[in-house]
Amino acid sequence: FGKDEADYHLVDQRSEYVLSTGFNLHPLIHYGYEDKEDMFDQHSYNKGGLVLHMLRHLVGDEAFWNSLHLYLTRNAFTAVEADELRLAFEDVTGMDLQWFFDQWFFDEGHPKLDIQYRYDAPSRTASVTVEQTQDPSAMRAVFRIPAAIDFYLPGGEIHR
Repeated sequence: FGKDEADYHLVDQRSEYVLSTGFNLHPLIHYGYEDKEDMFDQHSYNKGGLVLHMLRHLVGDEAFWNSLHLYLTRNAFTAVEADELRLAFEDVTGMDLQWFFDQWFFDEGHPKLDIQYRYDAPSRTASVTVEQTQDPSAMRAVFRIPAAIDFYLPGGEIHR
């Protein structure tokens, strides 16, 4: 095991999740199960892992693990809803994460991105255009995506 294996697992989870959206698109958290075992479908299981990984990336490793610790100790032996998880993360990070939970836990779908890169040699300028192309009749029209873009220059210099 190691980072390469973990990265491969994420790619595999993403592929399985995307495959499941063709026949089973629903929010990660919903209450329309015909059977209790339905909550462990391919869609929910894979998307759930990916969403938690995105949350860890958003808040950072230390805050992620501290938030989970707070959530587990604060709610030990009690019934909880997703908002308790959000509140633990907000208490640790000081961030308002309502948008993240609404978008990734309670809404269905995911962004589909068309990414275009252009470099103008005479002016030595680069531009990146990102357009969300998902069908707004099937899912939210605009996803909030905190992202950084790195430019790798000759000599190993990186601009973010």
